[in-house]
Amino acid sequence: MKQLAHGDSSPREIITAAYNAAEHGAEATKGMKAKRGRSSYLQERVLGHLDPGAKAIALIFKAIADKL
Repeated sequence: MKQLAHGDSSPREIITAAYNAAEHGAEATKGMKAKRGRSSYLQERVLGHLDPGAKAIALIFKAIADKL
């Protein structure tokens, strides 16, 4: 995995890098079967859908980056 931010990065660059990583991680959940939580009851029906918690974290990082 490439380095997300450097020592001389601004706070906005760091949060934007975190957002990009979180968005990439959220996209990766489309092919994952839930093992715990409410989604685990849906079994294969969750495949192809983003994990809502992962997407929420990405959106939080985006909101913070937009405000900086």
